[in-house]
Amino acid sequence: MSMHVDGVSVLRASRPAPGGGVPGDRQRFTLAHELGHVTMHATWPPPGTAEQAKAIEKQAHRFAGAFLLPGDAFLSDLEALGGRVTLTTLANLKGRWGVAIKAMVVRLQNLGRIDADQARSLYKQISARGWNKNEPVTVGNERAVWMKQALERRFLGDADALSAAVQQCGLGRSYFESWVSWEPLSSLDADVLDLSARRRSGALPKGSRDRR
Repeated sequence: MSMHVDGVSVLRASRPAPGGGVPGDRQRFTLAHELGHVTMHATWPPPGTAEQAKAIEKQAHRFAGAFLLPGDAFLSDLEALGGRVTLTTLANLKGRWGVAIKAMVVRLQNLGRIDADQARSLYKQISARGWNKNEPVTVGNERAVWMKQALERRFLGDADALSAAVQQCGLGRSYFESWVSWEPLSSLDADVLDLSARRRSGALPKGSRDRR
């Protein structure tokens, strides 16, 4: 999600779950989509109708596609691979750009490189291959590289940049650790209660809520 807190634009993205979670290409597109909202819609009032909400989401989607796949560079790479828009070609481009194949189809149509009929044909091929939920070519999750570098530069010379930041800002160390490291936290598993399992075992009455 994206929001504005005391005049500051904030983006929030889910951390990859232990053993999997949100694919890197989907996470990257989501972040770019929310960046589009805070860039274009920061001063806009909330949408008043479903049609307005749909239009705003479409704008953010188009922003994300253009942000992640700059037209000239993207089309240049396509031509370097022969210029034909096929699923094989798009899979190769996904390995280079880290963007989902379906998002590339949308971008190519927006750029006028393919028409609606060809885009529809590609979507059908993607669905037939079962790629709607599991595309080929694994894309790694994003990492907070710039945040870590910024802290190291700001507190250059300190043995522990995080400790120096904590001391200066007065925030808990856990905040900085979560901002710098986006790695899956296996320790989170211990804090999650499987209520369905407790109901099956009889430890929690059906319809009740655990307030711990």
